[in-house]
Amino acid sequence: GRSAPALRRAREEVEQALRGIGEDRTAAFALATPGVDEIYANYGAFLAECPQAVLQGTLAKLERMLRQLVATCAEQQLFRACQATTPFMFDLFFYFVLLKYGLVELYAGHAGGKEGVGNVTASGLHRGWPLLEQEERVWYLFGTLWRVIWPRRDYCACVEAYDYY
Repeated sequence: GRSAPALRRAREEVEQALRGIGEDRTAAFALATPGVDEIYANYGAFLAECPQAVLQGTLAKLERMLRQLVATCAEQQLFRACQATTPFMFDLFFYFVLLKYGLVELYAGHAGGKEGVGNVTASGLHRGWPLLEQEERVWYLFGTLWRVIWPRRDYCACVEAYDYY
């Protein structure tokens, strides 16, 4: 479609950013991905043509949000506010999960043909987008944030009871 050049540039941008940081398992370096950010901001225009680009944009947004929360929640005056709002920090992640597994279901339905649901591989789902690489960074940052907010408590406390602390 007419958005193909923008999609190609955005994917190359993410791939280059990930190559540029090398083996950054701790997600210490931020990725600069303005093309993917633009796709996220205008997801409705891209979702039907390339849901992988929207997933990548969602991961980029999650990564930036988590970086900001880790830095902000480490400040003593905001610590309790972060604990009180922990359950809501997952809202954008839920959006990502719904989109990802909706895509899995869609592709599995196509793979299954008349018989129903077929198998879908990661490469079949990702279609060349470096989703797994950035998703691993997001998971690492979620863990980091969790340890900042709940350093001495049961990490599941906020899920079990919002007023645990």
